[in-house]
Amino acid sequence: MPVKRRVTKRAINPEREYTIWSALFLTGAEIFPGEMVELGFPPDKQSVTPDEARDAWRRFGARHIAEHPRSGPCWAERELGTPGAVQGPGPLKAEGGG
Repeated sequence: MPVKRRVTKRAINPEREYTIWSALFLTGAEIFPGEMVELGFPPDKQSVTPDEARDAWRRFGARHIAEHPRSGPCWAERELGTPGAVQGPGPLKAEGGG
């Protein structure tokens, strides 16, 4: 029987994790593959899911808003809402969600 491939989950420095997610929050651009691995995703994973983005926004959104002065809402605010009001699974607004 084939052996199931396991991804090693390394503890990531919370500051580094915030830095990686923060770039996504600003523009919605994809996270680079090497950074995906840093976040603990499998090496062959190409992009984050809406649920993964929501989870990160719940954890880091308030800090991101406080640390990034802006003239309007960032991508994550437009697509995911305010960090404290982020709801459960579903598509992003651009994909047809509320």
